[in-house]
Amino acid sequence: MSFLDNLPADADPNNCNFTMADLVASDGQKENAGQKENVNEEPNRTVVVLNQNNRLGTVYKAVAKALARQGGWSRKKKATGRYHMIFGEAQGAGIPYKRFSQVFRYDYGITPLCNYYRSFKAVTDKVMLCQTIKQWATENDEDASFLPESFLFWPGKEDVSQHKQFLDAFSRNSQKAWIVKPANSSHGEKIFISRSSDEIIDHIDGQREGSGAWVVSKYCENPMLLEGGRKFDIRMWVLADHEYGIHIYREGVCRSSSVPFSMDDLKNKFIHLTNHSIQEEHPDFGKHEEGNEMFFRDFAAFLDSNTKFTLRDDIMPQIKRIVKSTLVAGKPIMEGIDGVDDYKSFMFFGFDFMVDSDGHVSLLEVNGAPAVAKALLPQLAQDLIATAIDPVFPRVSGDIDGGKVADSAFERIYTSKGKCDHVQNMPAPTTGLDETEADIQQFGADEDGAEAVDEGKRAEVAVSHK
Repeated sequence: MSFLDNLPADADPNNCNFTMADLVASDGQKENAGQKENVNEEPNRTVVVLNQNNRLGTVYKAVAKALARQGGWSRKKKATGRYHMIFGEAQGAGIPYKRFSQVFRYDYGITPLCNYYRSFKAVTDKVMLCQTIKQWATENDEDASFLPESFLFWPGKEDVSQHKQFLDAFSRNSQKAWIVKPANSSHGEKIFISRSSDEIIDHIDGQREGSGAWVVSKYCENPMLLEGGRKFDIRMWVLADHEYGIHIYREGVCRSSSVPFSMDDLKNKFIHLTNHSIQEEHPDFGKHEEGNEMFFRDFAAFLDSNTKFTLRDDIMPQIKRIVKSTLVAGKPIMEGIDGVDDYKSFMFFGFDFMVDSDGHVSLLEVNGAPAVAKALLPQLAQDLIATAIDPVFPRVSGDIDGGKVADSAFERIYTSKGKCDHVQNMPAPTTGLDETEADIQQFGADEDGAEAVDEGKRAEVAVSHK
């Protein structure tokens, strides 16, 4: 006897309270088949936490533990059967987007929530980040001077690599230093700084044909320095929710170098690269700041005592504008397609910034699987749940917090008015040789190509600081 044999003769075929999974015999062929419950009545929801390759990351480990303490959630390890939410490993590994797009809601009556936007590499890949922002700025007449002047290379693909543009820019700035980065790497791997165009071009041309792309950017030779003359960058944590609302965490951290800054030694990675994975190898790691990290309270005090700038009035407004511009630029690429992508996403980013001696903030890169300072991690995990998960799956009355959602330290800086009216593909390589001279001068260079930031804009910043 089949499931259909039990239906009344006058059953409404469009409202008979069974799913596609009920049509499969419940003999183990499909997990949870024949055991469906009304989603609105069940006390627990299920989250899949994928960590087969031990690449889940500390943030989602902390979030998973917080959900368990909160109550109302059960946990499973495999993306099979029925569940409400899934935490993929780094870069979204293991999330079955195709399954969600085709049958999941029809099988289980659930629109699942994922912790990665599907096309996030539009902003986290260093080369695609440049392409995404340039295209957005050109099409919308927006200012992209927060990106250093940059040129893109694909080994073995002369037709799309920007050799000519880079050499032209180099000839105008022959004494300037350039930083060379692989498109999709982390922890400062394979990055180097050079004043030699031959060294840079020879390095890229020496890469295997068809291997990953590279970006060559104007290096900041006048960074703002901490006590002891040490370089730093700023890490901010950003959250895009399921409606593409953009939230920035109110606490950030300055990641500092262990040694004084100097342009005399471009090969010393401890001078120029502030990644923890590099700095912790130096014997003076932690000598100036615990873990080479300065939190915003101390950074604000440093700025007040040593510069004419303030964190609240000068630095943070620039950071917020850059974060908003970057994710708005990626919005038509990253958003799901109505009627095709039957799931919801949120995503946690790490934005890295450089501040120069004139108080100008530049975007260095966007990390798609960022670590968080240990001191901030427990509260940030709670705030991520309150901002990204609770609005989709409200806490039920049986939760230990009585259904109350705690205040979050994520500050909303952008509210989406709905999905874009078009879907945009991931950016493709282009030399820009058919563009105007103004367009060819990449990412904020002025007419002479001498500075990465428009001098008029910089003058306005200087006036506002007085």
